[in-house]
Amino acid sequence: MNECVIGGYSLRGTSHIANGLPKQDYVIVKRRRGLVVCVVADGLGSHRNSAIGSKCVCEAVLTAANLFRRGITGREQVFLQMVSSIWNCMIYPYSTGECGSTCLLAVRFPDGDIFIAQLGDGAIAYEYDGKIEILSVKDDDFFNLTQSIHSSQISDWKWKLFRNVREPFRLYMHTDGVNIRSDRAEEFFHAFFDEIDSRKNRSASEIIRGMLLDIDKSTSDDDMSFACMTINTSRG
Repeated sequence: MNECVIGGYSLRGTSHIANGLPKQDYVIVKRRRGLVVCVVADGLGSHRNSAIGSKCVCEAVLTAANLFRRGITGREQVFLQMVSSIWNCMIYPYSTGECGSTCLLAVRFPDGDIFIAQLGDGAIAYEYDGKIEILSVKDDDFFNLTQSIHSSQISDWKWKLFRNVREPFRLYMHTDGVNIRSDRAEEFFHAFFDEIDSRKNRSASEIIRGMLLDIDKSTSDDDMSFACMTINTSRG
């Protein structure tokens, strides 16, 4: 039987606490009837109901994953369109223009396929077949702009499908409040998953919470959200 570990945590930023603002990030990590779902989202600070938008986009991914549980191969774009459509329904009665949010997701389907996708800022780092990769590196031309679910097109998403995964797979994702230098990404990746592997009586979510609380707040006063997934198919 495959071993699966998932975890996630979302921490309200010190600047949001100081200014009486709600946490605009949201995280969902779920295992449900053969599905494994991880999602993190960061509501746009300029949108007054972005906290609703980020929560709804995470729930929209979970709903879409259940609708596509028989498989996603060849329907990846339809899946992303479904996420957007469900999100539009969930945010009612608020408008799309006040609920903008980024979205980073990973879904392992019962057939063994793993689908990862990203819209907007943040990062998804994964290890498969002995290599550590980052799904999307932000183009400097974007400066402080980011894509959001409220105005996105399919071409704005970055995604990758891993077919019928039979090798160990590890992944983490985070919103842009978590600042991991690109030149230290591989070092961080190994250190983080070494901690997950030796977690003893702590859950992955507890480890992530401790990590976020320990981050130097002088480097980031924004909300911080982080999630991870490991699939070890070599056991059982």
